[in-house]
Amino acid sequence: HPNVCKLYDTIETAGERFLVMEFIEGETLQERIAREGPLPVQVALPIFLEIVEALDFLHRQCPPLLHRDLKPHNVMLSSSGRVKLIDFGLARPMNFPKQLADSNATTRREEQLSDALHQMGTPAYMAPESFSSPKESDPRSDLFSLGVTMFEAMTSVRPFQGRSEFQIASAILNEFPPPPSRLRSGVPPRMEYIILRLLEKDRRRRFQSAAEVKAQLLAVGRDLERPSYLSDLLWRSWRRYHLSFLPWLSIWFSRKRIFHGIVLSSLVAYFLLWMIRSRHPLHECRVSACIEEEIAPGEEFALSRDDRVLIHVDETGHALCRHDLSTGKRLLLATLPQTIYHPAFSAAERRIYFATVELGEGGEDADRSREALWEISPLGGEARLLLEDAGDPTPAPDGRTFLFTRKIGRFYRIHHALPGDLAGARPIPMGESGHQGYPSWAPDGRRFVFHEWEGTRASLWIYDTGREALRRLTAGDFQDTYPAWSPDGKWIYFVSNRSGDRQVWRITPSGRFLQQVTTNEGVKLRVLPLHDGAALLYASRFQSRDLFLLDLHSGREIRLTTDTADDNTGVWSPDGGRIAFISRRGKGYAQLWFLSVEGGEPIVPPRLLTPTKTEISSLAWSPDGASIGYIAREGDTSVVRAISPQNGSIGEIAREEGNCDDLSWDPTNRRIVMICQRENAFFLTLFPLGNTGRRESPHVLRFGSPVQQPRFSPDGTRIAFSILSESWKLRIWEGGSTVQEPIDDAFILVDWNEEGIWGICLLPERYFCRIDPKTFRIERGLSLSLSLREIPHSFHLSKDGRHLLFDRDASLPMIRRLRPAPFSEGGMTH
Repeated sequence: HPNVCKLYDTIETAGERFLVMEFIEGETLQERIAREGPLPVQVALPIFLEIVEALDFLHRQCPPLLHRDLKPHNVMLSSSGRVKLIDFGLARPMNFPKQLADSNATTRREEQLSDALHQMGTPAYMAPESFSSPKESDPRSDLFSLGVTMFEAMTSVRPFQGRSEFQIASAILNEFPPPPSRLRSGVPPRMEYIILRLLEKDRRRRFQSAAEVKAQLLAVGRDLERPSYLSDLLWRSWRRYHLSFLPWLSIWFSRKRIFHGIVLSSLVAYFLLWMIRSRHPLHECRVSACIEEEIAPGEEFALSRDDRVLIHVDETGHALCRHDLSTGKRLLLATLPQTIYHPAFSAAERRIYFATVELGEGGEDADRSREALWEISPLGGEARLLLEDAGDPTPAPDGRTFLFTRKIGRFYRIHHALPGDLAGARPIPMGESGHQGYPSWAPDGRRFVFHEWEGTRASLWIYDTGREALRRLTAGDFQDTYPAWSPDGKWIYFVSNRSGDRQVWRITPSGRFLQQVTTNEGVKLRVLPLHDGAALLYASRFQSRDLFLLDLHSGREIRLTTDTADDNTGVWSPDGGRIAFISRRGKGYAQLWFLSVEGGEPIVPPRLLTPTKTEISSLAWSPDGASIGYIAREGDTSVVRAISPQNGSIGEIAREEGNCDDLSWDPTNRRIVMICQRENAFFLTLFPLGNTGRRESPHVLRFGSPVQQPRFSPDGTRIAFSILSESWKLRIWEGGSTVQEPIDDAFILVDWNEEGIWGICLLPERYFCRIDPKTFRIERGLSLSLSLREIPHSFHLSKDGRHLLFDRDASLPMIRRLRPAPFSEGGMTH
């Protein structure tokens, strides 16, 4: 095929296999993007079409041939103008595993190679199913990689970001990409639709073949040549309102141009009439100034019918508070050892209902079986237990029906009961196979809306209690969560990631009209419209990371930094009195900061050490504490530098191609080690240091699986590190090509000192542990199931072994009130 690089031969020499391919003079798409930035659509469209033609040719083979490593680096733009798909080192037929299993000539080496190939690829471009079940990849997995490539060509950034390969993989599996038009203006709406559909996590929602993608790209070309105003209007309406029928209407009208004038006039008149009739004060926040007030910390809250009394759970999750919005008075209603959530007023507002959950040893991943419903007076007092194994209390407006959630089998279901007979509750029907939760009544008390999680997506459903009928409200293409019915019954407000980040949206109960309400910064968590219809209460948080210390003897946690920027990758100085870390304070670049600590407490504010625009990653103190080593990126090269905390002088130590991280300094000051990634391999790279700090030739050990957290032994002769093999495992490099496998337990390395090898043992529960480097016996320490609910990006042990330094998400949820700002014109206030 003219768009596929020719393969002439395969050669095997000294156990290594090589592909002999045609020479193509030109540059890669990656180089073009790096040189010119985002490509104009007129330039990018022909490139996309030729890539799609190459994929269509590969996928039409029998069996279909999967490329499995499609990315800009593997797309050649020849000097003659031809686009060539290259690098078929990871390509395989779709039935490759079965063919190997049925072959009598398969050797053990080929089986191992097959398993390795299944797990290889460039993570930033891999489809979700390639991580969860790589042997089940099909042509739609290549189409996902095509979507990432198109996204990067149109915006010059990748849709899924992360500081490590595992954070990128987590983003691909759990996060949704931002619309390309938010990163760069001028992206045609139809092109954006194509890219976002290619990036669907469920492959059944993607285009099913390269031929379908080609047809849509050709339509983009027709729109550029002869723009259809109605088609453009529909695409832009889809971009704004995300109504699923608009793309199909646009595709149909692009072929039926004869009706454009009549249909366009009718649609414009209809939309103008609808906008006038559905005008809402909060919708003006999208086009004019709004007043946003911080009310109280927390994310779970309820509001009285007169909009004066706010009941909320504080930021700790263990205190239920009352806040009078008119007078500002606050009252603590109750404190409980369990986590409190979902407060709700009774119909007569004489009682307050709430739910509690007690996490087990599995932390947030534990089964939520220890839930309970409670009630308490609005003035405080003793809380009374109503029902065990239930959550999300929601009384009806007339007080005749009470809703709550309870687990049946594997899923949480909404139950309805009489207020005095909660034990006799009956579940409502299931929508799909998912968890139901967070119901909200309509003002008439006959219907309620709730969300239902289906994997990583959530949809809204409406249940009619009179007809006992269940109806889906949103399609389940996004995370539509925490609905709340407006007091007039005309709108349902909810939180969704339809615009990329989580914002407040609203939809009519019929599902015909959808509007985005907020566009400001911050991740929205909950929403509740005020009864006067002129304002909203919502909870939001700004994403940030901070540094924490964990006392490994008492379990006490100390927060070291409280800035809204990302503070991460903290490392102790050898004397234990200073901590260096990376932060985006000030200019927003990832820079080196350090602070002084005493007794685990900071004693002076942090100080900036590297005031440059170069992004840095990974830190390591020199053994004498006179320098801090860090890694800076210069294009495709990682540069190791050392800076003096005293005078700020900087010297270069080493350079290495690829993306390098996890720097560590030899206690004897003879070597440094770091982990570098190039293509699909990981390299443990050891640099000897001369007496003057001059770089010599490095020693490199190659791995096919991810490697992290290398640490020298106290005498500097061995290096321990963690490697991902089904789970994280400990390995020790003793020099040369010898790698020791001392234990088979799941283990993440933290540090290596005179007392032993320290780390986090993962199974059957998470706890801090020590390994004797001679006998390799494991000694159990502090349980971390509740202290570290997520594995931190980085961690470092203090010299005395008492404190564990780590970073984690520390954003504080805040309840805010949003209302339009009054404006004056000609001396009059409107």
